[in-house]
Amino acid sequence: MYVTNKAFISEELLLDKEKKIRLFGRKKFLLYPLGRNALYYGLKQLNISKGDTVLLPSFLCRTIVEGFDYNVKFYNVKRDFSADQVDIEKKIDENTKAVMIIHYQGFPQNIKEISKICKECDVFLIEDCARALFSKYRGKRLGFFGDIGFYSIRKVIPSVIGGALVINNKNIDSPSHKSVKISRRHEEFVNDRIEKFKKNYYNFKRDALKRDRENWIKDKWVERELFKNTSIYFDLPKPIKNIMANVNEKQIIKKRVENFKLLSEILDKHIERIFDELPKGICPINFPILIDNRNKIRNLVWDKGIETLIHWDSLMPEKAKKNPNTMYLAKHELSLPVHHDLEEEHIRWMSSEINKILR
Repeated sequence: MYVTNKAFISEELLLDKEKKIRLFGRKKFLLYPLGRNALYYGLKQLNISKGDTVLLPSFLCRTIVEGFDYNVKFYNVKRDFSADQVDIEKKIDENTKAVMIIHYQGFPQNIKEISKICKECDVFLIEDCARALFSKYRGKRLGFFGDIGFYSIRKVIPSVIGGALVINNKNIDSPSHKSVKISRRHEEFVNDRIEKFKKNYYNFKRDALKRDRENWIKDKWVERELFKNTSIYFDLPKPIKNIMANVNEKQIIKKRVENFKLLSEILDKHIERIFDELPKGICPINFPILIDNRNKIRNLVWDKGIETLIHWDSLMPEKAKKNPNTMYLAKHELSLPVHHDLEEEHIRWMSSEINKILR
């Protein structure tokens, strides 16, 4: 058996049914190649200058700050992935223009309190919903609380590429973009990834999917190099838009919730979970745990046929490493898959193998 960390692309998802993309309900949104591109153009609308400061969580990927020419400061993130609100208030000063929060793995930060802090200090609030596409807080979608919110759609559904920007503050203008055709290199990359995702889906259904760690890592670095320019913009190809239009949101949420709850129930209790409970309205992207000897364990798990994710050991901004808890999380966090193409048998087998390794 083999368990991937991402869902697959079926032929059904690629059909052109002339449906509208309803990933954000009736909310107006703008599509971008990746989430980081959506953030780049969202920040431009906030008129942040070189002398201004953006306050960021200390636990994040350096691609968030690459290519931006403003000052950044980092506030502490606790070991349960929650933002340190006291540290946020402490670090907001007269140069602070915006505060960004990350809804890690689809779980909300204390959005009400942080929003209140930002309003009292007259700074913008940016919601990083890269992994929170379908999650809600008290019935309202994450990303709709701050002044702007951005998403990495491809991290939640198998769209290969895709980011989105929503603007909630009526005083902020939406970016205007001329239609730009995708480059040949990017189109070749997208088409190649679609074919791989389709092939993997076929093999997965036949229980014939095999480990290919070398190409998995190679693809990640090819992607990073191809999309390293944060200002890149082009119209998303039709197959990508078809996938976004055809996904079944309710089914995805239902299956991810079921898989998360099952894994929580059958994974050995001594294994430290970052999230003990699954609040109502949350669509979990992964099941994160904290373990010693993380890299060694990850290799053992991978050898069994289980793909996992880590955040962001080798991709951490240098200045962020100085904050408490940041490097602990970077060295101990391991995210287990719970995506919507996994069935109960996959979750039970994965749990059994991990339990054996960690006993």
